[in-house]
Amino acid sequence: MISQNSEIHRIQHAFRAAMGALARPGTVGVLPLRGDATPTGLDASLDTLVRMFVDQAVTFAYLGDAVRERAIASETRSRAAGAAQAAFVVVPHEATDPTVAYAVEKATPGTLILPDKGATVLIGCDGLSQEPQEGMFGFAVSGPGVAGEARFYAASDVWQRARETRGDEYPCGIEIVLADKAGRIVAIPRSSEVVALGACASRGEVR
Repeated sequence: MISQNSEIHRIQHAFRAAMGALARPGTVGVLPLRGDATPTGLDASLDTLVRMFVDQAVTFAYLGDAVRERAIASETRSRAAGAAQAAFVVVPHEATDPTVAYAVEKATPGTLILPDKGATVLIGCDGLSQEPQEGMFGFAVSGPGVAGEARFYAASDVWQRARETRGDEYPCGIEIVLADKAGRIVAIPRSSEVVALGACASRGEVR
């Protein structure tokens, strides 16, 4: 009973962190993570996001191995679908750059009549930071929920380049949530504008 209560409290805290990230685009939030093996076989960050958002009322696409896809379906009672049809597209940390780009490019934008049918793409990444870090890429986010602009840094810019090629017109579009293995998350809603700042040459410096 104690362990079950602890897990419920952890998920509640994680949900608040995720909602805070969506409400404040470009701001790095932190998910509380479980310390043991995850039910889905995903790393703890993605497992938490998947089990919070994916359920029997929606479909998901997992761009990884079939074993984990079946585990996600079993744990969430959801149904697997193609990347272009799914409500949630899940991209594991070990995915290649072409796979990340494919997920973002193919995710459904919804329609003018039903823009809320636009997909949410959950992407595992190797690192997120609110401050410049050597080897990371900088991004400036503006739009609703942001006073001026919010800057953050991620280990890859593939997702942003793929997002730019989509050409979605609001209210259509997709939501993107980036998550690293330490539990850090950043949300990019469809209403946000993202400008690439380039790679960080060294800590605290963007080229």
